[in-house]
Amino acid sequence: MNINIYVCVCVALMVGISMMLMVAQGAPTKSGAKGHGRKGTTAENQKPDHPRVSLLLDSKFLNSGPARRPINNSSLSPWVYSITEDDSRFPRTIMEARCLYSGCLNSKGQETLDLQSKPILTEVLILRRVTGVGDTYYFRLESKTISVGCTCVRHQVEYQ
Repeated sequence: MNINIYVCVCVALMVGISMMLMVAQGAPTKSGAKGHGRKGTTAENQKPDHPRVSLLLDSKFLNSGPARRPINNSSLSPWVYSITEDDSRFPRTIMEARCLYSGCLNSKGQETLDLQSKPILTEVLILRRVTGVGDTYYFRLESKTISVGCTCVRHQVEYQ
């Protein structure tokens, strides 16, 4: 799968999940109470600021969009992708960019240190699997900062 499409799909999925969680947080249950709980869960052991919600993920609603050519090797600040895996996280696999040079490439394709190559950072939403009571588990919504590419920047000069 094209790397850029994978990143776009992951970001779109996380935005969709966060929207579903926000909508579900205020939705009434069959009993008329707000929030969703498991059978046998009492109001005393549920924190009001951490409601439990049911979540159904359906991949047929994902839109992959048009195919794009990879830009990581044609950039003045090229990068490669590395894969991180975590079995207690959804998505389990996240691709992150790593800059190939500390400087940037000039018009001849040679590294110059006139500019610095720096990662472009963004936050994505993930679901973290948390062990509950007994054999149960639940997912907690978290944010994670990842690098999605690299760019050339001027050197930062700190005056003292």
